[in-house]
Amino acid sequence: MIIGGKEYKGDKGELDMERLNKNFVEYEILKEVIPSKENKNKTIEVITTASEIPKAVIKDYEKAFAKLRHSNVGFMNIENRIQAREEEYVERIKNAHSVYFTGGDQFRLSTILGGSPVIEAILEQYNNNKEVVVAGTSAGAMVVSNTKLHERHTREAMLK
Repeated sequence: MIIGGKEYKGDKGELDMERLNKNFVEYEILKEVIPSKENKNKTIEVITTASEIPKAVIKDYEKAFAKLRHSNVGFMNIENRIQAREEEYVERIKNAHSVYFTGGDQFRLSTILGGSPVIEAILEQYNNNKEVVVAGTSAGAMVVSNTKLHERHTREAMLK
């Protein structure tokens, strides 16, 4: 699931969504990553690698998922390629219902996780288990695609 940047996580100060969008449904997007009733004990693994402020991001998502009454949420702040190879993270992915990439720096995300065992585990889960949800917002949405947009200059971009 590819999500545009700045999805609503419950902060009324972010946007006055009810005023801007008469069809606004609170947490509509985040509800989609929560396991079904049959899989309610499954974990949502939130990967904060792209963020330069992972503690703040974690706090926001903890609050949002708590409001949605889902507390089985794990957070992975994989900070380097060595960590991206750790079996602990791979196993957590294999046991998750949803993997959710937060926004931040696309380049950081791709250089740390690109081609790693963590990404391979996510692809394996997604390809072999129709109930697994892989989602990302902003830079995290880039993970879902094989084609990435890289900034070159303010008016140019190249596909890679």
